[in-house]
Amino acid sequence: MNKENRIALCSKLGLATEASDTTIMDAVATLQDDKQKALNSAQTPSLEKFVPRADHDQVKGELVIAQNRIKEIDEGNVEAMVDDAIKKKDCTCFS
Repeated sequence: MNKENRIALCSKLGLATEASDTTIMDAVATLQDDKQKALNSAQTPSLEKFVPRADHDQVKGELVIAQNRIKEIDEGNVEAMVDDAIKKKDCTCFS
């Protein structure tokens, strides 16, 4: 390798321009290891950071069902309160 290419390689690797062959090879090996770790991480992401889509969709569906049920209960309670108020008012009118 000519001197210009060696200096450019050292620069790309973040090494001093006078780095030894061993240091250059170690830096390349580190880059290769880091690349493999990144590829492995991309293939099997951490479940602490990501949720499988099927689990997400299931919980989302259950949330919609729960929210609809709460809405039904709230509407039922409001109707019951109105009916009770009407009954109480009717009762006092006839007394």
